[in-house]
Amino acid sequence: MDSYTSTNTDQAEPAEVVDSFFAAIEAGRIEDVIALLDPQVSWEVPGDPSAVPWVGHRVGPEAVRDFYTCLLEETEREAFSFGPVLTENELVLVPGNFAYRFPRTCGYYSGEFVIAFTVREGRILRYQMHEDSFGLGVAYEGRGH
Repeated sequence: MDSYTSTNTDQAEPAEVVDSFFAAIEAGRIEDVIALLDPQVSWEVPGDPSAVPWVGHRVGPEAVRDFYTCLLEETEREAFSFGPVLTENELVLVPGNFAYRFPRTCGYYSGEFVIAFTVREGRILRYQMHEDSFGLGVAYEGRGH
């Protein structure tokens, strides 16, 4: 999944759409991410939004734009890797690892994740992050991890 090319989403296979998603993320092209989303996208990152501002359930591309705005304001990425990508029809599973610093709270978190994407008709319909949301919350509060 390292082909940093744009995808014609009308005919793209689910794995190609997710490949384009990660290419856009890596390049910092949030508007390209937004273009890959279904108008009714369901964006789910577990956790308590009153404790960690970017977590929670969001619906629609504008809400996803708000997610990335908040994530970029609150975090400094230190590491991010993913793969292998697993697909079954509309479902694309992506395991990985990440590490972030939280400058405002002096926290640090590193951990593993699996993102479950549902891709239909060339658009991301659902994004479900599976991670240690408790550990993330503790780290965001500056209590370590």
